Amino acid sequence: MDAQSLHRAANLAKLLAHLLGRGALSLALVRVVEWHDLPPRAVFFWQVFFTETLSLDAAMMRLSMAGLQEHANAELRDGVLLFVSRHLRPLILKTRPALGAALEQLVALTVRVD
Repeated sequence: MDAQSLHRAANLAKLLAHLLGRGALSLALVRVVEWHDLPPRAVFFWQVFFTETLSLDAAMMRLSMAGLQEHANAELRDGVLLFVSRHLRPLILKTRPALGAALEQLVALTVRVD
């Protein structure tokens, strides 16, 4: 990731959000991300990814993030919630307040449904 330009990283993040939103990829793909220890370039990548995801149609956003509610994705769910609270919520509130409701929907998807 560090070797990528910011422009290329942003485009890859947007592509990933689009593919997840269309159901072409599974959210399980990002299980390997270590959310607690992200370098700055990775923080940028995931901020762009989640901003794009929140910008999707509400049904597409729910489809792309539905995997968070699966029991097998408990660590992923916790990691996403950590990322949202540390890096995404402050960015959204400062630069894209219109996405606040979509952000709350994302947070609601992190609530375990066992």
